[in-house]
Amino acid sequence: MGVNADLSKETKLKKTKTNNCLEVQTMNDGLEKSKKKPDPKQLFGQLWYQNELTVCFAKTGAGKTLLAYQIANALASGCNTFPNCNDDLKNENKKGIKVLYVDAELSWKQIEMRYTNDKDKSLYNFSNNFFRANPTKSKLPKGRKYGEWLCEAIEDKIKVIQPEAVIIDNLSVLRSGTEKSEEAIELMNYLNGLKNIHNISMLVLGHTPKIPSFIPMDYDQLEGSKKIANLLDGCFGIGFDPEDSTGRYIIELKQRNRQFKFWKTNVAYCNIDKTLGFLKYVLDDFRAESDILVGVEGNDERTIKNLLKLKETHPEWGAKRFEAFCNWKKDKILKIFKENGVGVGNEESDNTDNADKTDKTDKTDNADKNGTQNQLKLSEASATSDISEPTTITKAS
Repeated sequence: MGVNADLSKETKLKKTKTNNCLEVQTMNDGLEKSKKKPDPKQLFGQLWYQNELTVCFAKTGAGKTLLAYQIANALASGCNTFPNCNDDLKNENKKGIKVLYVDAELSWKQIEMRYTNDKDKSLYNFSNNFFRANPTKSKLPKGRKYGEWLCEAIEDKIKVIQPEAVIIDNLSVLRSGTEKSEEAIELMNYLNGLKNIHNISMLVLGHTPKIPSFIPMDYDQLEGSKKIANLLDGCFGIGFDPEDSTGRYIIELKQRNRQFKFWKTNVAYCNIDKTLGFLKYVLDDFRAESDILVGVEGNDERTIKNLLKLKETHPEWGAKRFEAFCNWKKDKILKIFKENGVGVGNEESDNTDNADKTDKTDKTDNADKNGTQNQLKLSEASATSDISEPTTITKAS
């Protein structure tokens, strides 16, 4: 006897002609139906699951597109993005799946340069399951918004190619004005609907505002409204190693299925390298984000240099707040600041939210003792490609 048959008359739902936007069933019925379905497969470890909408974001020049192409080809080929990852960041689709990559960033010539062998000028051979779509020079129809027009085109290509995974590069081309809650919610609802209707897995690339390379990553840094992050299934970011132009790390920022695995103390550290005509991320090891951004234990000179730079950027922070960026205690940090002639910030600021308060000036009673408080300002040269060298941190004067 099925679950529905055991329901009392009071719990059975009446069938009426109403709006079918919502489906209602008892918890027990829903769980029984779900149990019969296979568990979603991991596409890029637990950072991106089958049939989920995930965003990967980073600063300009971090190599988002580079990693996304690498993930796409791995899915199309039925192999792991990183050959040496073992069970970490694995791809559970071993036969290969159709992948549609919508690229509004690079030209074909730029892509060719990335995937050409420098010695013999031969092109890298991608999987035939890997499809790329790029915007044409077609004139925008009168009265249409470009983002909406592009979304319709993406859905048309999904119907034709019938991919199992879609990667969109990038979020900003789909909608303008995502800093507004209404626009952000509308876009996320559209993408979630696209994912559910066509039963696809979706990865969308996004940007962060202009922030220093040594600031820890948080999903609130995703450019646009925070409503975007709230409506995602998953989110991960790419950060710079401030002292290594090829060093990058991948950090898990939102997860609905399991406990975080690649969070602050266990980020995936990679180097960008080109071998056999394929520019790619090479997984090195797993380490703490604080070791990358401030300094590793035993490297006091680097730690001091980066602490001073961080203090210069955030003069309103109290000493205790800097404990999160290194293995040193508050008293030692205070001593370093004193030895280098750096004023101590307001301790009340240690209790503020890191994502929302870092750019705000100190308005407490101690403000007159700390000097003028400046908001974060960072000039950043415009990048001509997806990969650039981060600004090297120098010791604060």
